[in-house]
Amino acid sequence: MEKRIAALQAQLAQTRASAHLENVQDVDGVAYLAVHAAGEEGVAVKDLAESLRAKFKSGVLAVAGRENGKVGIVVSVSSDLVKRGLSAKDVFAAIAAHVDAKGGGSPAWAQGAGKNETGIDAGFASVPPMIRESLRG
Repeated sequence: MEKRIAALQAQLAQTRASAHLENVQDVDGVAYLAVHAAGEEGVAVKDLAESLRAKFKSGVLAVAGRENGKVGIVVSVSSDLVKRGLSAKDVFAAIAAHVDAKGGGSPAWAQGAGKNETGIDAGFASVPPMIRESLRG
């Protein structure tokens, strides 16, 4: 039964991912998509991030939302941008500072959990300047 529920949640995430792709921002030529998964009941933050990454080939992706009593955060940076100096760990750290989160990962994928859901939007807003600085650095 748990496997069936997980499969249905992944399928729901794929369906919802397409709608979110309309909100991609351009940050100095880098695609940036931030998704506050506030109304995504039944969809795990990680599942939504994986579904979005499959459709969002090049760019920075950040997904955050409340799940299991905490704020789940997943950040993904495409390999072409990792080669240019962007890191999912750095993007995660920028968001984490606003949601009191801890976590880790690699330059391509970072995740963790925090406590302050009200800080998600401020965390997302802190990412574009960080992208600009990383690429100019």
